[in-house]
Amino acid sequence: MRGPFMPDGQNREQLEAKIIAHAWKNPSFKEKLLKNPRAAFKEMGLDIPEEIQIKVIEDKPNSFTFVLPLSVAHAEDMSTQELEKIAGGLGMEGSKLKCVSHIHGAQCGDKP
Repeated sequence: MRGPFMPDGQNREQLEAKIIAHAWKNPSFKEKLLKNPRAAFKEMGLDIPEEIQIKVIEDKPNSFTFVLPLSVAHAEDMSTQELEKIAGGLGMEGSKLKCVSHIHGAQCGDKP
């Protein structure tokens, strides 16, 4: 998925991985990312327009962070099965619902 403010040659997943790795390695960048995400993103080559709201949330142990993606057009006319395929990333590029949390040390995809 490419957004209007994505650096050339990078998709969202690549950019997210680069920013996360930089935050893990550099505590001052992590602090900036949490306090002033626009400046931190700009430092990483991502110039987000002022009218776009940015939220950066740090996951914590024993927490569950859930991001509800934008709804697809005409969702009310689709079956639950069709919507679950889209939400699971099978029917729409770039809209995969990703696990962004861990509970009690479990990682995404771990079985209880």
